[in-house]
Amino acid sequence: MRKLVPWLACVAFLVAGAAPAQADIKRVIVSDSGYTPIHAIIAQGDRVKWAFDPANTEEHSATSFLFDSGPLEPGGSYYHKLIGAGVYKITDSTTGDKSFVKVPLSIDPLSGAPSTVFTLTLASEASSRLVYRIQFKYPGAARWIRLQSNIPGPTTTFRPPTTTAGTYEFRVVTALASDRRYSHSLPSPAVSIDVS
Repeated sequence: MRKLVPWLACVAFLVAGAAPAQADIKRVIVSDSGYTPIHAIIAQGDRVKWAFDPANTEEHSATSFLFDSGPLEPGGSYYHKLIGAGVYKITDSTTGDKSFVKVPLSIDPLSGAPSTVFTLTLASEASSRLVYRIQFKYPGAARWIRLQSNIPGPTTTFRPPTTTAGTYEFRVVTALASDRRYSHSLPSPAVSIDVS
């Protein structure tokens, strides 16, 4: 068990910062037994607060390819804003416990004709730090096809490539612009559009 250092909690709080008044916040508890909830869903641009249980007997962390809270003492907290669509895997470096934060893709409109231009919102705001890959499925297809990669966001457009009517599905994967390793995250929940 890692020894607790009293002044670390204060330092961690200063680094993480206080939550902004206007942000929507999803609370995730980090305890000796893992994350609660294991699966969380937020909107693009919302923040997650990882609250470290005061009853913990050791330090824990919330770490992903985007951020690292560092080891935090019982009673500490850490905030991070997730702007891009995707599923972010969070790992506790102390125990190896994992949790997932899902950020859905947004599409407008959700139905239209083959000539309709659909707007896909990949992120709540632009960031030079992130790029996105879009995958889609034709109506009735089982396989995901890469539509675009390394999109800086925050939006892009889609026009059906054929006159085929039906339901098209979309999902997004997020990566760091510095390495474009999309394997670090998981695809966002699928969103469908109806073309008729």
